[in-house]
Amino acid sequence: MMRRRSVTAAALLAAMLFAVWAASAETLKVMNPVGEPKTELKAPAARLDTLEGKRIGLYVARRANAFEVMQRLAENLKKQFRDITILGGKEGTIWAKKAYDRPGDIDRLMAQKPDAVVMAMSS
Repeated sequence: MMRRRSVTAAALLAAMLFAVWAASAETLKVMNPVGEPKTELKAPAARLDTLEGKRIGLYVARRANAFEVMQRLAENLKKQFRDITILGGKEGTIWAKKAYDRPGDIDRLMAQKPDAVVMAMSS
């Protein structure tokens, strides 16, 4: 019952304020606080001609089964490209990220100078 009164009181107050404003000679100017987004389009990164001899970083945003998928990817890449190097943190095979964001995870991976990075994310 109390909640209903507060909604009614708020509606009454809003109606009174609107009536006062409407009766005045002033003009209400409504401004949109959202500006135009400033975006800079960039060309996509050049594709590698081969993965042979390359350093590939694997990064996973920890979600259900994402780590296992990336482990399988690492195994398959190593089988297909004999000179490939898989970069990462956990056991040298993959960079495992917890469900929460740990500052510096991507920086530590990028410090290893990968030629390419595969990121696995899910919601």
